[in-house]
Amino acid sequence: MLVEGVSAVVLAHGHASVADLLEVDGFPRERIHAVGDCLSPRTVEEAVLEGLTVASAL
Repeated sequence: MLVEGVSAVVLAHGHASVADLLEVDGFPRERIHAVGDCLSPRTVEEAVLEGLTVASAL
């Protein structure tokens, strides 16, 4: 599958919620979709479900 119009995918490792990248200068906030541990620590299954839910809504 080819996905066009995506400029970046950010992956991070660790056990703390870090949402610093949600505020990117010059990038419209409505085009940033947060899932997984940047919202709050959770299981990989929950994060994958959130990613799937956001991706299917785009």
